[in-house]
Order: sequence, then structure tokens, then C-alpha cells
Amino acid sequence: MPAISTVADFLLLAAFIAGAVVVLAATAVMGIAAYSAHTVVRPNRRWQPAEWLPPSPAPESVRFPNAAGQLLHGWLLPPSAGMATVVICHGFGTNRREGQDLLPWLSAAGYGALLFDFQAHGESEGSTTTVGLREVDDVQVAVSYVKQRFGPEAPVAGLGFSMGASALIMAAAREPEIRALVLDSPFATLHRAVSRSFSVFFHLPPRLFTRPTIWWAERFTGGRIGDVQPILSIATLAPRPVLIVQGTDDGIVDPEDSLLLYHAAGEPKALWRPESVGHVQARSVYPDEYRERVLACLRAIELPRSAMTAPTSPPIFAGEPPLSYGRGVGGAV
Repeated sequence: MPAISTVADFLLLAAFIAGAVVVLAATAVMGIAAYSAHTVVRPNRRWQPAEWLPPSPAPESVRFPNAAGQLLHGWLLPPSAGMATVVICHGFGTNRREGQDLLPWLSAAGYGALLFDFQAHGESEGSTTTVGLREVDDVQVAVSYVKQRFGPEAPVAGLGFSMGASALIMAAAREPEIRALVLDSPFATLHRAVSRSFSVFFHLPPRLFTRPTIWWAERFTGGRIGDVQPILSIATLAPRPVLIVQGTDDGIVDPEDSLLLYHAAGEPKALWRPESVGHVQARSVYPDEYRERVLACLRAIELPRSAMTAPTSPPIFAGEPPLSYGRGVGGAV
């Protein structure tokens, strides 16, 4: 009998220890996830590019309210007569200064631009970001502001970086007035983006931390952040031209995301994946080619709707930049 009692006591102790380990591990996972989510939804507002200088040509400083009544701050550069205004959407943790390097050549080509700070970024009001969920509303009110300033028939295009590109996709699915889209390093789903961050930056298993982090982020913001899935919206954008750009060495968004989005998109569409280029770095490494590809996409706004119908399963653009988005445009992989 003593032997049985000893074995039973041992098993009970082992079960207790195992249970305690499980509880401690679960607590650690939830604690790390909560800290990560708290950090993510409250981005640093003070970001600016290295060696920053005021934008040139000098834009007008503007403000307009979003759907929640928060004032969004931005810069507005008017277009030449009949030309489009490009709504430029920055990435997570940056602000409107991220896109100001595009202004000289957009302006030289006759395009206007509206650069604005998303809610909870830069100078805009708001205490938390939803990493694309409510930012969709910010994009829509930015488009409405352009229409208010330049008239209801004024053409509008969109250009976004990272989170801004993903929000732009979802906004354009609701807003047909966005007539062309340039998407630089967008993520296909927020779930994939969070998983990538745990794998690359924290070297922690994404399967353990992704869902708890999103759960906590939803608690902190009151929004269903897990529903941020641009890949479900991109197919609805056709026949508006779409250019997707992502470097193959992107360390923040999985480089596969651009392929997933490209194959989900309708026509006309183009994909440029420069080799050995990091997150939103294509314009820094290949500035001339980046400019020509973006301008080619914007020029497609001027094509008649019938000319925007591309052939079935066109090749992925690579190498030389496409000069138009009409029928039969393509290039080798």
C-alpha cells in the first residue's frame, strides 16, 4: 500500500506541475501578445525620414474630419487642369512625410497630390490605429476632400505604402472614384502581417502569438482588426488599373503577399518585384523605373474604359516598365 500511495502522490505532483507550467506558459503568451498589441495600436507619432527637409514644391496645409470626427492633417498640391490628384497613403508608424519625395515628379507631370496623416499618426487626432480597418474611412474622406476642393468630376488616383496600400485597396472597393491604384508593399491580410512580424522580428512562433495579439488589439481599439483582409477586396477593383510593387527581400511584409494580391486582382494589373529590395524601398533603389511605372499606371486613367480590358492571364510585368495599361501590355517574368 505505501508503494501505491507513493506512486499516486507522484502522479498528482506531476499533474500539478504540468498544469502550473501550462498556466504559466499561457500567461506568458497572453502577456507578450497584450504588450505587442498595445505597442502596435499606439504608433510613434514623431517619425520622419532621415535628413528631412520641407516638401517641394510647397503644398498647402489642410485639415478635414474623418468619419469619427477626428481631424486629419495633410498637405495638398493642386493638379494641372484636367489632371488627377493622387491621394498618398502612408504606412504604419510613419506619416505623410513618407510620400513627399514623390511630389517633384508628380507635380512635373501635372498631377496633384493629397498626403495626409492617418488617425493616430503624425499630427492627426485619434489615440489608436486599427492597422487598416478604420483607416479605410480615412482614405474615403480624403477622396471626398479632393472632390470638394477641385470639383465632383476631378479625377482621383491612389498610391499607398504598406498599411496605406492595404487600406487603399479596401477603400477603393467602396469608392469607385479612385480610378487607379499604385500599391507599394501591401499585405494580403493583417493576420499574415502579424505572423510575419513575430517570425522575423521577435523569432517567436507565429502560431502561438498571432491570434492572441489580434484579440488584444481588438480589445484595445474596439474594432474587428482581424477582418482586415485586402485580398478579399482587390478583385472588385477591375477595370481600374492596379500596379503592385514589392521587393523580393521585404523583411516586414511577406514577399508572397504581392503574388497573392496580383493573382486575386482583376484586369488590368501589373506586378513589379525588384530583386534584393526591401520593404517600400523600390523607389529608393530604382527611382527612375519606379517613377515611370507609377506614371504609366496614372496615365491609364486617361484611356477609354474599353482600352482597359487586358487579355486573360497576362504575364507579370518585370524588366522594362510598362508604358501603358491598354490591351496586350505585358512583359517577361
